[in-house]
Amino acid sequence: MLLKRLIYLKIMWKKRKKKLNNFLENKLVISTSNYIYLLDIDEIAYLKSASNYTKVIMKDGKEIVASKTLKYFEYILRNKAFLRVHSSYLVNMKFIQGIKRNGKYTIELINKTSILVSRGFKGKLFNNCLKK
Repeated sequence: MLLKRLIYLKIMWKKRKKKLNNFLENKLVISTSNYIYLLDIDEIAYLKSASNYTKVIMKDGKEIVASKTLKYFEYILRNKAFLRVHSSYLVNMKFIQGIKRNGKYTIELINKTSILVSRGFKGKLFNNCLKK
């Protein structure tokens, strides 16, 4: 009887863990001093470096300051549609409206934000844009 109960609990634990992992797959967890955010990755427009902090800018313009570096978020979001275009910016490619050429390259986002593309990341940007 005890063995059956343990097997049942193990199966239920695996099912719950799988549901939780599926839920968290498209979420970014950000902990601040007074709140834990579960952000939908598709709602994040871009991330901006602020020294050892990162500002997460949502598509509605809301900003959340995280005490992690931009490099940390670049690693976490490496398999998502995010691309490093500058040492200070990580952009959600789903929000790119166009690329402006005026001596320098500037990304125009859907929410009318302009982000400068640095020379070092220009090739990476164009390689990713041409793949799509």
